[in-house]
Amino acid sequence: MLKKSIYFFLVALIGSVIFAGLASLFFSYKPLLVLLYSLGVAVAFLIFRGKIKFEKNNSAIPWIIVGCFLPILYIGLVYLIGWQFLDHKIEPLPLTFLSSLPLVLLASFFEEIGWRGYLFTTLQKIGWLKMNLGIGILWSAWHLPAILTGSYEMASPLVLGITIFTLNVILLSFIFGWFRQKTAGIIAPTLIHAFHNLGYAYWAGKNDLPILGESGLLLTVVLLLVIIILQAWKEPISAKTI
Repeated sequence: MLKKSIYFFLVALIGSVIFAGLASLFFSYKPLLVLLYSLGVAVAFLIFRGKIKFEKNNSAIPWIIVGCFLPILYIGLVYLIGWQFLDHKIEPLPLTFLSSLPLVLLASFFEEIGWRGYLFTTLQKIGWLKMNLGIGILWSAWHLPAILTGSYEMASPLVLGITIFTLNVILLSFIFGWFRQKTAGIIAPTLIHAFHNLGYAYWAGKNDLPILGESGLLLTVVLLLVIIILQAWKEPISAKTI
C-alpha cells in the first residue's frame, strides 16, 4: 500500500519533469506547460491501472456547485485582507483567463485522478488523517521541480516559502479529500482545484512576501477556517463513499 503510493509518486514526478522539460523547449505558454507537467500524474495513473470514480448521486450536485465557488471565497478573503490592511493591489481578472480555462480544467483533472483518485483509494485503509496528510506531502513534493526551476511563483526566502506552501497544500488535501468523500467522485475536487489555480494565476497577483499567495500565511489561516467549517476531521471513511 505505502510502497505502491511511493512508486506511483515517483513515476508521476519523473514523467512530469520529462514532459514539461521537453515541452519547454518548444512552448512558452504557461497553461500548456502546466498541463504537460500534470500529464505525468495521468500517465502514472494509467500505468498503475487506477480507476476513475465520478459522482453518480444527485445529492453530490450541491457540493459540486459549492466546489466551484469555494476557492473564489477563500482566495477573495485572503486578498481582501491584503487590500484592506497590507496595501496590496487587487488586479482585475483579465478575459484571457477564458482561453486557458479548458487547459486548467484538464490539468486539474489529470492531477485529481492521481491524488484524489489512485492515492485516495490506495491509502484509505490507513485512516482519514494519515491518508490526507500523506497525499498532501506527496502532492506538495511533486511541485518541487517546478518551484526549484523558477517555474512556480514562491515567496521569499525560498525555504520559508516552500515550508508554508507545503503546509497549505496539506490543508488543501484535507479540503479536497472532504469533497471527494462527500461526493464519492472526483468532479468536485477537480473543479475546486481548477478554480484555485485560476484564482492564483490571474486574480491574486504577485507577492514576494510569505503573507499572501499560495505560500502565504494568510492562506494558511483561511484554509484552517474552511476546515473547521467543513469539520472534515469528523467525517469517517465509509466504503460506500470511496
